[in-house]
Amino acid sequence: MKAFRGDPSLFASTDPEKRQAHLEVKDLTLKFGGITALSKIDLSVQSGELVSLIGPNGSGKTSLLNCISGHYKPQKGKITLNGEEITHISPHQAAAMGIGRTYQTFELFGEMTVLANMMLARHVYLKYNVAEALLFSERVQTQEAHQRQVVEELIDFLNIQSIRKELVANLPMGMRKRVDLGRALALNPKLLILDEPFTGMTLEEKDHMIRFLLELNDTWQQTILLVEHDMSVVMGISEKVIVFDFGIKIAEGSPDFVQKHPQVIKAYLGGTKL
Repeated sequence: MKAFRGDPSLFASTDPEKRQAHLEVKDLTLKFGGITALSKIDLSVQSGELVSLIGPNGSGKTSLLNCISGHYKPQKGKITLNGEEITHISPHQAAAMGIGRTYQTFELFGEMTVLANMMLARHVYLKYNVAEALLFSERVQTQEAHQRQVVEELIDFLNIQSIRKELVANLPMGMRKRVDLGRALALNPKLLILDEPFTGMTLEEKDHMIRFLLELNDTWQQTILLVEHDMSVVMGISEKVIVFDFGIKIAEGSPDFVQKHPQVIKAYLGGTKL
């Protein structure tokens, strides 16, 4: 896989101020009837960090992502991004504020091409009205051409030129995951949230995805919050790991610290070292 060598300003601002993504979660509690999905969660993600969130199935990881991205409304607590409260915003407001996300289950349009799916994510940057669109004015053409250039750069970065005109429904799981990442990146997010991006991938596809994420984080200082079950990936690329169990945060620290933490070992393997 070749490293991206295009103009980073097309899909990732080089201005540190615009890339700032400091996430704070304070005393967050989420309940569904009598079930507590999240209980008094405190955590932070510093700008430029690659942080992984792990835990057994049903531990509350995706519930937290859904709160951050506006899909769930917690009963208690506060979430801020760069000091601005986002606890009860809607998903489209979250996207406009710079939160990009992939999902466990695909939110792509299967009967549309890879290119079309990624172009849809750029709609937040279009600044023309319906009349101008119908007339396809010069202003519209200029904006559309720029958005197309951004997406083409992303397609080049993700090495998916050969499938750019393929219907997403016809793609294997691993390639769909790569397109899903491209759609999230097309929003030019300050905070990139990835929910199990390695599921269904071959070893080779995982290797490519790891390199994409590391380049985004190292070169463009992309802030990433990752939920993933593959411990070899998590421990290999994360700066910090946060562990949930039954909706409670039980550990937080470096990969080495977390792997040796007794509560983490017990939650995963009943006492056997990870």
